[in-house]
Formats: sequence, structure tokens, C-alpha cells
Amino acid sequence: MGDRGAPAALIGVTLLFGFCTVASSWIMAKVSQAVLITLRTELYDRIMTWPAERYQTENLALGLGITTVERKQVVEIL
Repeated sequence: MGDRGAPAALIGVTLLFGFCTVASSWIMAKVSQAVLITLRTELYDRIMTWPAERYQTENLALGLGITTVERKQVVEIL
């Protein structure tokens, strides 16, 4: 009778491991997206306070693209 419980226990452990893996991935995705949104919000809030002359002298699209990619890489490291 003790041998019949081993397969059930193995199935239970496997299901628990799968659930924990999915839950961990989901939580990490939620946290990384929240961090990315915070970083982007801070970036755009800061850009909105720039004087008009700065918009005319700098390539804003290039700067935003580079900064966004760099910040996304930081979030991926987390």
C-alpha cells in the first residue's frame, strides 16, 4: 500500500513545481513592467520640463530611443 502513494506524491510535487514556476514568471513580469513604467514616467516628466531651446538643438527622438532601450535592458537584468 505504501508503493501506491509514491506516484501520487511525485505527481503532486511536479504540479506544485509547475505552479511555482508559472507564478514566479508572472510575478517577475508584473514587477519588471511596473519598474519600466516608473522609469519611463520619470523620463518623460523630466523631458517635459526642458526649455524650448533644448528641443531645437538636440535630436530628441534618438535620445529617447537610446534611453528607452537602455532602461528596458536594466529591467531585463532585474
